[in-house]
Amino acid sequence: MNDVTPLERLERWLLTAVSAPDGLEQGLARARDVDARDLDEVILPSQRVSAADRLRVYSNMYFSRLVEILSEDFPAVTVALGSSGDAIFRDYLDRHPSTNQRLTPLGGHLPTYFLESRPDLPNAHVLAALAHLEHTRELVFEGARGTLLDPAALAAMAPDSWPRARLSFIPASALIRSEWPVNDYLDAVLNGDDATLPAPGLQRILLWRKDYKVRRLVVSPSQFAILQSLRYGRTLMEAIGAGFDAAESDADAVPEDPETIAASLGDWFRTWAEAGVFGALTVDG
Repeated sequence: MNDVTPLERLERWLLTAVSAPDGLEQGLARARDVDARDLDEVILPSQRVSAADRLRVYSNMYFSRLVEILSEDFPAVTVALGSSGDAIFRDYLDRHPSTNQRLTPLGGHLPTYFLESRPDLPNAHVLAALAHLEHTRELVFEGARGTLLDPAALAAMAPDSWPRARLSFIPASALIRSEWPVNDYLDAVLNGDDATLPAPGLQRILLWRKDYKVRRLVVSPSQFAILQSLRYGRTLMEAIGAGFDAAESDADAVPEDPETIAASLGDWFRTWAEAGVFGALTVDG
């Protein structure tokens, strides 16, 4: 602690004092580990308000604002938690305090929090899946801008170029393979409809940003395998091959007919390109 300046020690004391989930008294007890000074030595009272009450204003505001941010960023999780949401978010913030000036990382540990710190909660696994989807949605919204592929370029590509072609994705995109079909639940919450937590079941979701809005599309096992392969940098033909393999090997999904997949490939790529998922098209050699 010898290399800590008095100002830094004061800043740490103040943050510790106002950031305890159970209020100022808990915060002040923790702050004594940072600096042994009493409250009245740091905060002066006013003519009408004691030093403790002056600091309590900031203590109450600190956690209330962070809980409000989590509720805004995780609306589906908030609905699923119901009346216990405020207390659970406070417990989460106590275990994973804010360490970044940006707000998006604040809820990044929620999925593991539900699985590892709060497995006692009913529906902990589906809560983790919801949190993962909603946090990914926030990350996609903040994703960097990038070039956007003109769908006409894909349509005009010569057939003999397909084996050597590669499609890159826009930066503001993601793929999720979830053990719970949480996309419909999130839709219901965002639309203001009644939402019922789903039973277990695999779901694959493509997310991308277009016109300042995050779009979500549930995709089949073969579509997911194609898109994932493309994200890994494989050629179109390699990705299509992965799609056929997934249709045959995914025992948890409804079987997909290879002939139907083959007949649908053109429509799939056209739909994805027109939706603004792809960033660039390159052809090797």
